[in-house]
Amino acid sequence: MSTAVSPRERLLDAADALMPARGYEAVGVAELCKTAVVNKGSFYHFFESKQALALEMVDRSWQRTASTIFAASLDDPAQGGLEAIETYGNLLADGLERLQADCGAVVGCPFGNLAVELSTRNETIRTRVAEIFDETVISASCAIGRGIALGELSATTDVAQAATDVITHVQGLILLAKARRDPSLPRHLGPTMRRLLT
Repeated sequence: MSTAVSPRERLLDAADALMPARGYEAVGVAELCKTAVVNKGSFYHFFESKQALALEMVDRSWQRTASTIFAASLDDPAQGGLEAIETYGNLLADGLERLQADCGAVVGCPFGNLAVELSTRNETIRTRVAEIFDETVISASCAIGRGIALGELSATTDVAQAATDVITHVQGLILLAKARRDPSLPRHLGPTMRRLLT
């Protein structure tokens, strides 16, 4: 890892590289420091705990995801509702395919991974991940709303439920992608939601 990047950013990068693939509890502070080329004292200068680092990593990852994948799909006002949902699935598959090529595994959704691993053991991280999923449902609601406005979807569509269905379905596809080692599965999101919503 390049030492031209600040030690703080290197620690965040190390968490980003190690935790989604191996899990929060499997990665210790010593390994994070070794990967980041940072001494342990510096770790505690920047973060009071591994949890504090993980929370910041989650926030950084969400900001990156929102400004790339979501901005180019569900939050893009130039796309119709159903088109945006299809684009969302395709972009997720693109990302999983790139990660598989880089690290040899389908690592899944970083937020979903943390929810599965820690929802019964770490209330602070569980709460933050739940907030992020709430934000994804808001983005899906925007796309559903555009679909209704454009006449793609019935005016009687329950926007909140339909948006929750989109996020629930894509998380299921990502979980199957991990189990089957098939990063292309999120590409089914658009066609499936078109059948279910129309």
